[in-house]
Amino acid sequence: MKVATRPKEIIYFFFVPVQTQQGTAYFFNAMDAYSEYVIDLGTSLSIDGDTIISHIKKLLKHRDFKRSPKKPFTLVCNLDGDIQQRIRAILLPEKGKLVVDADAVQENTKSFRAFFDKKRE
Repeated sequence: MKVATRPKEIIYFFFVPVQTQQGTAYFFNAMDAYSEYVIDLGTSLSIDGDTIISHIKKLLKHRDFKRSPKKPFTLVCNLDGDIQQRIRAILLPEKGKLVVDADAVQENTKSFRAFFDKKRE
């Protein structure tokens, strides 16, 4: 995975599962690789394709994401299967492309995940 040289060049999209009384809740986040700034995209009790698409749309509409100029960007995630085509279709008009790289997501979001894990202890 290449190294980001500017804000919003590479964005890691990920979720953190948390056990609740209602079952598992998923906290969706996006992290800018350049600044390590994390955008909270909300929570959901499901992890289906429509939920994932909804949270990616929230990212694209988020004021902090839209603040910088509309330059090409790469969304990196660990999502496999049919959802990839749907994500690519959403990203294309925004000059975005999709890269599936579970190792890069895990490695580059581990400090945030560690913080989150400590909060749950």
